[in-house]
Amino acid sequence: MKNLTSKMMGILLITLNLYAYSQIGMNTTSPRGALDINSPTTNDKGLVLPTNSDPKNLMNPMGGSIAEGTVMYDSTLRCIRFFRPTGWSNCLSDNPTPVFQLDCNGTLTGTYTAGVNSNGTKIINYTGGQGQAYSAINVASTGVTGLSATAPAGTMANGNGSITLTISGTPSATGTANFTINLGGTSCSFQVQVGSNNNFTFKCDQAQFFGITSIGGISTGQLRIPYTNGNGASYAGGQTFASSQVTGLTATSLPTVLDNNNPLDFTISGSASSQGYAVFNITVLNSTCVAKIIVPNQNN
Repeated sequence: MKNLTSKMMGILLITLNLYAYSQIGMNTTSPRGALDINSPTTNDKGLVLPTNSDPKNLMNPMGGSIAEGTVMYDSTLRCIRFFRPTGWSNCLSDNPTPVFQLDCNGTLTGTYTAGVNSNGTKIINYTGGQGQAYSAINVASTGVTGLSATAPAGTMANGNGSITLTISGTPSATGTANFTINLGGTSCSFQVQVGSNNNFTFKCDQAQFFGITSIGGISTGQLRIPYTNGNGASYAGGQTFASSQVTGLTATSLPTVLDNNNPLDFTISGSASSQGYAVFNITVLNSTCVAKIIVPNQNN
């Protein structure tokens, strides 16, 4: 009985030893690793990796999250990527990795009034996304305080995409609320104009222009627009408005105190494209004025 038991133990140990050091070879009888797919002679076939247009589509067949070290070919970005604890890697290729950039020139919606609960949205666009995850966004306004720009955590698209921010809160005053968004190692800024709750209104029919306009040359001067119902708050200025019909001119608002004693002034600059009326659709503190500046025929 002892001899039989000893033999069985010996066989079991040999079997376990072979299992622990087993290797798999394809096209070779002498595998040099856990998996060896090399032919002893020159290989004329490559290895085709799992391919998908988005790494988020890959799954673990055993359930749960993707295994660390998983490799795939991203057919959208045309490169190899691997999975790590922080998410999918950037491209592993000899092509330059797309540069991730933010663009804060997306659409802004909503009405923002001092002392009144206000809300709206702001679109932040980006380029060079590679499916990376980002944390929740919560940015408080500066300048005019009281507003916040927020968005839940999410995942970037491959290539170009956008994030919708919710703008909400009660602005502390009239003027400009400033936001800077930091994401993916880059940043961009945008502004929200906050109006007063006392019905600020332009007297557009009393607008006056002091200066000169020139077709193809330098135009310069000042557009002055009176208003009513100013509440004495500071206005930062710096808003720009491009002309239509006759294009090429820009009106830039100047800082002032909205005390009803002084009109709102705009610096006119640029080069007029033709003869006619340069039309400016100017909106400040939720009041709009359509102001016109004539560009005369230079030959007369």
